[in-house]
Amino acid sequence: MTTATRTATRTVASGDTNYLTQKSHLDLAALTRAFPGVTLEFEARALEQVRLLFAHGMITGVQVQFYNNEGLIREYRFQMVNTRLEAFGPAAGQPPLGELPANCRLRLTVNPNPEVPAEQRRAWFDRLGWSPCENLELPGVSPVTYGVFNSGNRSMERQLLVNPRYAGRSAQMIPKEPRR
Repeated sequence: MTTATRTATRTVASGDTNYLTQKSHLDLAALTRAFPGVTLEFEARALEQVRLLFAHGMITGVQVQFYNNEGLIREYRFQMVNTRLEAFGPAAGQPPLGELPANCRLRLTVNPNPEVPAEQRRAWFDRLGWSPCENLELPGVSPVTYGVFNSGNRSMERQLLVNPRYAGRSAQMIPKEPRR
């Protein structure tokens, strides 16, 4: 009886996770296409692998980081939340953009789920060809939530962090709170 309940709950959560990662995938794909001159530090299949890692509970978040030799320029964060938040923000596939300086690179990083045993996570990352990386230095500003997707009792919070040094290059504004 307990197993059936857990299985049923997991199925719902899995459906919610699938829906949320599909929506976020549209933003991730839009970001990789929006700046054709940016050097990608990952293969296109990594975007699909992120969906797989979310679906199996191996990660709780993903970051798309634009940077150059001087540091982080802009970071988009997609964080899975086990609470239903109020949905707001731009439609899927329409993240706020802006200009980037020349010679930018784009990398994809993930947040391992601390509730999953480290050896199990490591096995997934190894199987998919992911490796640890050094964190980029954050510019001392907090990210702003520009949108939330939700499904069932889960939400995907979408955030943007812009290095103040490059803030004048951001041509679009982002909402700071849910529209009512």
